[in-house]
Formats: sequence, structure tokens, C-alpha cells
Amino acid sequence: MEAAAKVLGAVKAEYGTYYVFGNHDYNAYTGTPAYSPEELCSTLESSGIVVLKDRVYTVNDELTVIGRTDASVGSMVSPKGRTGIEELCREADGNTFVLLLDHQPTELPENAEAGVDLQLSGHTHAGQIWPTGQVGELTGFTELNYGWKEIGGLQVIVSSGIGGWGYPIRTGGHSEYVVVTVSAEKMLTRPVCLLRKRAVMFGSSFLLSFCCDFCFTIRSRQEENNMKVIIKRELKNFSKFYI
Repeated sequence: MEAAAKVLGAVKAEYGTYYVFGNHDYNAYTGTPAYSPEELCSTLESSGIVVLKDRVYTVNDELTVIGRTDASVGSMVSPKGRTGIEELCREADGNTFVLLLDHQPTELPENAEAGVDLQLSGHTHAGQIWPTGQVGELTGFTELNYGWKEIGGLQVIVSSGIGGWGYPIRTGGHSEYVVVTVSAEKMLTRPVCLLRKRAVMFGSSFLLSFCCDFCFTIRSRQEENNMKVIIKRELKNFSKFYI
């Protein structure tokens, strides 16, 4: 864990490196955890990584990053559960591009209504073992198993991650890391938002579990004035066992 945090902290990014916890980061599924959530958070922050737990982080006057506490452990950290997205968005500058990092792809209509522009999530591993992902979507257990979806003004991207959970095999989706480029495009219905520098951010905590959800860059086209998400997926196999 310490070695992984050190590597991530060495990433050079003008706007910083960001991290949100996933459900496994709380080590609630084992009786003998190797480290506590507090130790993980402290190690990440000492490596220069910004950890966001139901926190609104104003990068500059063009970009706001909101990081959520994981949905499955919200009641563990607060009797009321995690902070609502409406309350978090009220803290954000509505004139900026609002990026939401949430480990699980949940509450998508609520996030759209609250004014989030882009949500990055993981957790599902694209089902990992077929047909669990498809069944999850059909039953409503999973709002979005994998890929891209647009809900009103919100765009959501769910990655399958670079690894898996439990067993070193995939039959329901490939391994990947995702590079997302956010660029300006002419569109009168959206506010002007020009990003003149680059940023590299890491989405869910699965990155430290070798199941990376996201690595993305942000840059600008100064002649245009709206955000458009362009997704580039690149397969990254870390083991011969992963399909």
C-alpha cells in the first residue's frame, strides 16, 4: 500500500492527484486488515494525494472536483450516512465544470439534477463474471454496469478497471484503464469553461488494489466554449489470467 501510494504521489500533474475510497478500502470484509482506513488516508496524503470524502475541492475558477464517501459504508462514518449530492453541489461554484468522483455508479438521476457535469465511477468490474453485470442492470441493482451514459446535462463513465475482485479471471468484461480528455467545444447552452493546463487524477481506490478505475487528463481549446467528453479506452492486461 505504501509503495503504491508513493508511485501515485510521484505523478506530475498541474492540478493535482485525487483519490476517493471504495468499499474495500475500509477493510470491512476481513478480520485481520493489513492497515486501517485512517492509515491509508494518512499514507496517501503524505504522498501528496488529495483524498476526498464527501468533500468539495475547488481546483480553480474553472474546475471543481467533488469526491464522495463510498455508498456502502456511509453509515459507518456517520449516523446520517454520507452527505447528499445536493448539499455538496451547493458548495460548488455553479459556473465551473463540476467533476464527481464516486466509487459506485449510484444516484445518477440525483447527480444530474444537482448539476454535476461528469461522473467517473468503477466498482462493477463490468460484471467480471458473465452474466452478473447484465443481471444487475436488468434487476435495477446496478444503475450502469459499464460504459458511457448521458442523463440530462450529466455524462457518466463507468470503467471495468484493470483488475478484478476475488478470482483472477474475467469473463464479463475486459481489463482497462481509461483516459478521458475534457475539451472545450462551441455550444451556446453551456457556460464558458477553459482549462489551460493539464491534470491527472485517479478515481476509485481500486487503483491501489490493482483494479484501477480512472486516470484522465484535462486540457483546453481556447477558441471554443463548452465541455465535451472524449473517451479513449486502452486495454491494459496485468496478468495472463485476466481476459
